[in-house]
Amino acid sequence: MTELVYSIASNVIDKIGTHAFQEICSAGGISEDMKKLERTMSTIQAVLLDAEEKQVKNPGLIVWLGQLKDVFHDATDVLDEFECEALRRQVVKTYGNTWDQVVKNLI
Repeated sequence: MTELVYSIASNVIDKIGTHAFQEICSAGGISEDMKKLERTMSTIQAVLLDAEEKQVKNPGLIVWLGQLKDVFHDATDVLDEFECEALRRQVVKTYGNTWDQVVKNLI
């Protein structure tokens, strides 16, 4: 269970760390918030390594790790939606919106 949660956390950190995502955050003025999130995720990863060693002696950790896995999945979903919306805005800025394209093709 810990390895799965650790892997999901790594994916979130990797996504935040990509150059494209950094550009999107910079343009949106939320770079500092993303850096803070990345630091928090890194801290959680360190806690996960400790939890892996202790879960054998503490079954309650298994429940906690399951809940943490859900949180990381939610974080991944939010980051994916954020990235998708930012990319959509870039496309609209570059090429115009769908209505503009329809009108343009009719003329």
